[in-house]
Amino acid sequence: MVKAHKPEYITSGGIWTPQGGTSRNFINRETGEIISRRQFDKRYGALAKGGFTSYETKAASSPEVARRARPAFNRPSQVSSNRKLSSLNPLTEKQSRDYAVGLSGIYNGNVAEFNADIESFRLEYTEILDNLRKNKKIIAIAVTVSGSNATGSPFTKTVFRLVVPKFAPDFNRFRADLLEQLYEGDEFLQISFHIRFYEKYIPRSKRKQEVKRIRQLKSKREDVKKRTRK
Repeated sequence: MVKAHKPEYITSGGIWTPQGGTSRNFINRETGEIISRRQFDKRYGALAKGGFTSYETKAASSPEVARRARPAFNRPSQVSSNRKLSSLNPLTEKQSRDYAVGLSGIYNGNVAEFNADIESFRLEYTEILDNLRKNKKIIAIAVTVSGSNATGSPFTKTVFRLVVPKFAPDFNRFRADLLEQLYEGDEFLQISFHIRFYEKYIPRSKRKQEVKRIRQLKSKREDVKKRTRK
């Protein structure tokens, strides 16, 4: 298994990489200096490029129209009703599919504010899990979060890996796991439920059946030709 490499940020002050784990600090690979994510953004990241001194001043400077244009928490998801998840089927010839929920928020380092903002997603998250657990065709589910970091680079992070639906984290654990994946300045736009089905429920496509039938006919014709030649 190939181990993922930590991202590198080449700046005028050297090459910086996230420390990883539970730490949100950055370390200078050349000097060994360690600074917080907020300090990194003030010196070299999105804050420095925009001329801001903090995430709060950056948010306050955003035009009201732009703030309203961002998708709000608990925006309607791609499926018209969460209840349909209880009878959801796999796509043709696919053992898994994704169910995406549009969410928008920026983690500015204030845990209390983050917890309050995402609280509005509690009911929908609980309803999604309840309906996924009712679907007997599903063997496991996982959750990822997508968005962009303070430097504008897109990301997709795993909140929790594939687990049996009945053991999927409740909302409080989900919120804590999500927070562990975010750095200050991260903006998230989508939560995706990766759904994996039992193999026996995967339907056979008519196209594959047709290809198989044509191959069988071709094989029979070739056998007839060989016999006639003899």
